[in-house]
This record gives sequence, C-alpha cells and structure tokens, in this order.
Amino acid sequence: MSNLGLTGTTDKITVNEGIRQTTNWRKFMKVFFPLTNEKLIPKAVYISRQDIVDLAAILENDETLIGARAYFTMLDDHQHTPYEENEVKFLLVPVMEAEGYPNGQDLPFVKGTSDPDSIADSNLYDFTCPCPSMCDTTSVLFS
Repeated sequence: MSNLGLTGTTDKITVNEGIRQTTNWRKFMKVFFPLTNEKLIPKAVYISRQDIVDLAAILENDETLIGARAYFTMLDDHQHTPYEENEVKFLLVPVMEAEGYPNGQDLPFVKGTSDPDSIADSNLYDFTCPCPSMCDTTSVLFS
C-alpha cells in the first residue's frame, strides 16, 4: 500500500490545537448557515464503546481490511427539511487494501454480495449519535 496514511494515523495534537480546529469548524459552518441557531450547528458525533469494539472485531477478522472511512450524512434532503430538524451524522464503511486503490477501497457490501437494498448485504454502519443532541456542553472543544 503506497499511502502511508493508511497504515496508522495516531497523531495526537494539543488541546489548544483541538480548540483552534473545532472553533474553525464552527466559524466555517456559521458562514454557510448564517440563519441557523449557533447551538444547532453540528459539532461532533458520539460513538459508543460497543460500536467501536464491534467495528474493531470486523477489521480484526479480515486481514484485507485496513481501516474504516467516515462519510458525513444527513437524514433528509436539506431542501425539503429545515436544517434545524435534520441530523448531521456520519456512517462508517470498512476499507480494504486493493490493487489500483492507493487510498484503499471502500467495501460498502459484504464480500460476495451486491444488493443495495439489503441490510444483510450492507457493510455500512450508522451508529453515531449527533451533537448537539449528544454533546458535552462543558467541553473546551464545544465552544
């Protein structure tokens, strides 16, 4: 695998850098959603320990899987649902090492399957709870 970022990304940053980056995110969102109540701007997602353990077990049981990719999602089309009522989340998909995919290949289907309407065929995990509804409002990263 040619992309070294796929072999490990455990780069710790300082708390002050984390504050700077989360502040940048909130400022960016405010520019694009100026009429939205600032308390409703998506800030984070919560992932339970059990969901992390379950995803780790999937990765552990298949040597070709090198990680997971997170895709931002919205439950409804923002043109038809007010932003304030729409949850911004992300879903996780296993990523496998594959020839011709320098950044790894998403594996949205369980190997050997391909029905996009079947839960049994899906490798997509939507186990995040959005913040602001699941926030630590006392965190230095929150505001």
